[in-house]
Amino acid sequence: MKELSHYHVDEPTQYILESVITKKEKLSATQKSMNKWKWAFFGCLLLGMSYLFVFTSQLNLRAFSDFIQFFLDDNKHLFLLIIIVSTYFKMIQMQKQCDKLEKEFNDLRCEIIQKSKDIWSTPAQWENRKDLYAAMKQTYDINLYHENK
Repeated sequence: MKELSHYHVDEPTQYILESVITKKEKLSATQKSMNKWKWAFFGCLLLGMSYLFVFTSQLNLRAFSDFIQFFLDDNKHLFLLIIIVSTYFKMIQMQKQCDKLEKEFNDLRCEIIQKSKDIWSTPAQWENRKDLYAAMKQTYDINLYHENK
């Protein structure tokens, strides 16, 4: 917030702006983490499917029960299944966390936009607001001009 300190905003407004910046940084970090878990899940799924395809194509499995028997006979197969299911549920958990953080960020951002007439009430402050909004958009990629993204 040091880059935005010369816009002469009062302490509560500065706190709100710092909060929205913090929420944006948390959201970005969570989205990056979620993307890593998505790639991990798809990688594990691809690896597991390839593994099963290679080993089941070498066997003469005539029925689905033969496939189940083959799958349950080896602990590696169950371990592979546990890894795939674990990465899937972690990916789902990260998606929920990301959605929650995005909602919190967007709610705070919209609150700033709705209360902007109260926060910047004089014409001089209103001009500072325009400069502050431009700096927030350029520096932190936070759009405070419109409620819709």
